[in-house]
Amino acid sequence: MDKKVLITGVHRSGTTHLGKILEATLDCSVIHEPFNACLGDSRVNYWYCNESVNDFLVSSKFRFKPRLIKRAPNESYIRTLGRSILGGEFEKSLKSFEKKPFVLIKDPFMFRQLNSNLWDYKFLVVKHPLSNLFSVKSQNWSISKNEFSKDIFSSKKYFSFSDKLSPFFDGNEIDFLWLWFFLHHEVMSELNNTIIIWHSDFCENPFSLFEAPVFVDNRASKDNFEKIICETMFDKTIVRNDKLHQMKRNSVILSMQWVDSFSEKQIEVVNEIFGEIIEFYKLRSFIKC
Repeated sequence: MDKKVLITGVHRSGTTHLGKILEATLDCSVIHEPFNACLGDSRVNYWYCNESVNDFLVSSKFRFKPRLIKRAPNESYIRTLGRSILGGEFEKSLKSFEKKPFVLIKDPFMFRQLNSNLWDYKFLVVKHPLSNLFSVKSQNWSISKNEFSKDIFSSKKYFSFSDKLSPFFDGNEIDFLWLWFFLHHEVMSELNNTIIIWHSDFCENPFSLFEAPVFVDNRASKDNFEKIICETMFDKTIVRNDKLHQMKRNSVILSMQWVDSFSEKQIEVVNEIFGEIIEFYKLRSFIKC
């Protein structure tokens, strides 16, 4: 029976990079972002929905349904047309799917499916909230509340949270920071057997990831693991035209770029409000520095 592996974390937290590492090291088939509300399964209507992942299974096998029209936020209609004709990453991953020992799902938008008992292994990548915000802003990702699962922005705590941050951040920044807060707070009691990766610690000490159970239990190739780490984390940075995923990088420097993008007061306020959650995840990170 295929072993099911989930890699998730708030979007722009490093899930794609971690997925590349596991894909290069394990004998697996990859399903790319089935819960992407624009480009994924046609039954997913909101970002970070809380539907049960079991609803997408038939006899323990995933049965996803691609959309006819695939349009990412802020995307040109020409690119949407090309993606709809040729297929996006999600559809391509379904077409190339083969029966292998592992099924790897890389999807930040399945954050709320961490509590499922479906997964044999699950990874949660966590960045400092301002580091995550820095990455999101570089993509001009704006938040339209009506496109997210209804319960996220209807919480009473959202309004008091917004009041505390409004002197220091604009509305879109506050909405993203609330999203980070809401998601990470919601799953704190549901992380049994979850491998938590605090992103900056991983960037400083990536080779220790090979001690994770998914590699140890299945006698993964250490040579392949070390090769992909060296190729993607220690070479000079290569920026793709869309600037979405920089897969060759000096990871330590890039992981701390956010610090110079925010004022001391902004960092102080976020650390005060998010402090307990940040500490919770840092203490439970699989990788220590």
